[in-house]
Amino acid sequence: TRATSRPGRWGRARRGRPAVAGHGASPGVAGAPASGNPRGPVVRSVPPGSPAARADLAVGDIVLSVNGRRVLSPAEVMAEQAVTPVPGLMSLDVVRNGGKRTIEVELFEPKADDGRGGATNR
Repeated sequence: TRATSRPGRWGRARRGRPAVAGHGASPGVAGAPASGNPRGPVVRSVPPGSPAARADLAVGDIVLSVNGRRVLSPAEVMAEQAVTPVPGLMSLDVVRNGGKRTIEVELFEPKADDGRGGATNR
């Protein structure tokens, strides 16, 4: 059974700030299955000081999977993030410059007053 996002102990769901801003795969951007190139959403921005930046996620990385689940769109990345416990780690398998790597993004519960609805930056 797959875990779902449920309200926490105090009656509200706990989610971190989005770790990845990307766009969907296309043959010219993220490869095509027929070419043997990796296929997945491409990271288009990584806010400075964000959990993703601290984990060394980079613009141009192609996201293959999140927490061991294959993803093909930014929506799938966000869905996987939504079910990742906060605080916690979100594991991203990515391709950068032709090489595969795993990046662990540490998610934090947002501060009530940060105004961004997202993870705190320690």
